[in-house]
Amino acid sequence: RPIYDALYEMVGFKETQKNRCEVIKCPLLDIPQNGYFVHSALCLNTVNTACGARCNSGYQLVGSSIRLCQEDGTWSGHETECVCEQT
Repeated sequence: RPIYDALYEMVGFKETQKNRCEVIKCPLLDIPQNGYFVHSALCLNTVNTACGARCNSGYQLVGSSIRLCQEDGTWSGHETECVCEQT
């Protein structure tokens, strides 16, 4: 049984208590205030999908610019924020 569990996780699925196959998902990410997601208005939240964030002009990115939905259903890196640049 453990071999099947590892295989399911490699392809982004997990087995539920009712012996059903379920897609592993991360929580949806919010668009950073004063920023945007690269290539999309929304980030996909299934295993092994990446989300890239950028900040609008005049703002500096704090946190991770790229986050990956991991096999345990969490995002890699740190929350992205766009803070006003100091002049």
